[in-house]
Amino acid sequence: MSDQFNWFTDEDTDWEAIESLLEPAPARPFPRRWWWVTAVALAVLAAGGLIFRQIDQRVETAAANTTTDIKSSFALLLQAVENNDADLFTTLISGSDASWTAAQEQLLAEGLFFDRQPLGLTAAAAPELVSVVTAPDLRAAEIVVAQHFTDQEGQPVSLQQTLVYRLGRTRWLLAPPRSEFWGDWQTGNGRYLMLAYRRRDEAIAQRLLADLDAHLAAACHDLADLNCPDDLNLSVRLASDPAVLTKLADPQTRFDVRYGLILPSPSLIGEPVDEAGYEALQAAYAVPVVSAAIGQ
Repeated sequence: MSDQFNWFTDEDTDWEAIESLLEPAPARPFPRRWWWVTAVALAVLAAGGLIFRQIDQRVETAAANTTTDIKSSFALLLQAVENNDADLFTTLISGSDASWTAAQEQLLAEGLFFDRQPLGLTAAAAPELVSVVTAPDLRAAEIVVAQHFTDQEGQPVSLQQTLVYRLGRTRWLLAPPRSEFWGDWQTGNGRYLMLAYRRRDEAIAQRLLADLDAHLAAACHDLADLNCPDDLNLSVRLASDPAVLTKLADPQTRFDVRYGLILPSPSLIGEPVDEAGYEALQAAYAVPVVSAAIGQ
């Protein structure tokens, strides 16, 4: 019987030949021109990163210098107000809007530039600069100022006001806000009160509407001599024109309701930063609102 299988031992197998077949082929050398392209690309990226860092540093430096200049201009404004220096004051405010400029000069003359005595808020300390936010083109900025008052009960209270600065020919100037700063007009209605306000003051104005309407309801209930008619509706407008601040100091025009009662917007007086500030602001509005209702 012939053998049908051929048997091989390990010694009979050519393992070296088999291993040579299993070894991976040597890598092809990387073309030299690709090394050069890669090196150039890396150099370009490094240079671009350096340029961007330099630009960022220049922008940061310019922004820092702008903030410093605005702070210096505001410090001079405080000095002019404290010393009632009309000549210096005029050089620190914009003349782009004649009526706005005239209102600022009148506020200075009457000692009401930062003081709000006609509303029961008496300035207790110099305003403090809280923050400076510059526009991307570094030609305009909004600054937030903390103003410290004593309220009608002699308690300390702080409000914050946002002021607009723009770059003039030689320095930064206090300037009138543009229409987009205030937003469009809104209205709200209570039982006795119709309130008109700018969108910027919407959140606080809606709260004031409810509270001031409650003050009127309480006055009608508690003061029998008022004889409030069922259709009593007092129209109040919270104006963004700074001239209204000076009119409050005039007894002849303070509670004039022939065309509706006009009061300064919260943004002109100062916005509350806490509940004590809101209560003081509400009281500042309640007195003229109830007084106007009595007169009406």
